[in-house]
Amino acid sequence: STRGSTPARLGFLYRQLRNKLGVNVAVVISAALFAAVHMDAGTFLHLFTLGAILAIVAERSGGILASMLVHGFWNGATVLMTVSVFGS
Repeated sequence: STRGSTPARLGFLYRQLRNKLGVNVAVVISAALFAAVHMDAGTFLHLFTLGAILAIVAERSGGILASMLVHGFWNGATVLMTVSVFGS
């Protein structure tokens, strides 16, 4: 499976968890999985936080498109900050 299908899988899993366990538990589990999928123990906490934000955005917007856009903006900002600190 490709990495590009991960948002769809996490979105599906989030909806299943929300239906069975409620929003709060689903956000925590989804955020933990989001952080774990990135496989970077050094940034787990910040990725967990981002995962929680993305799950909340998806919950409030009713789908994963808005959270995918937020994720794209986050990645873009990360690249810009890295380039500004370390150069091209």
